[in-house]
Amino acid sequence: MTRRRAPSVAAVVRCLEKAYGKRPWKAGRRPLDSLIGTILSQNTSDHNSGAAMVRLAQAFRDWDEVADAPLRQIAAGVRVRAVVYRPGPGRGPCPGKK
Repeated sequence: MTRRRAPSVAAVVRCLEKAYGKRPWKAGRRPLDSLIGTILSQNTSDHNSGAAMVRLAQAFRDWDEVADAPLRQIAAGVRVRAVVYRPGPGRGPCPGKK
């Protein structure tokens, strides 16, 4: 039995371009900003996740400061209205944070 080879990224891009047209590349946020924004967007609205990102940027100078902060301080930094990030035991994007 031969395994079917997965399509290359280039083949997928060609297929998408055929269906939707060629899209110009737009410079976005820095990769770490995008990753953190994605984490904050889970289970909430764009409005709340955007506001949480702004609050986090106001509460900390940079991502290194966030990485060194206790989880409760990070949670307080992203709290928007009634939306609070509450990871279960051993879960969440910050393993080892207490």
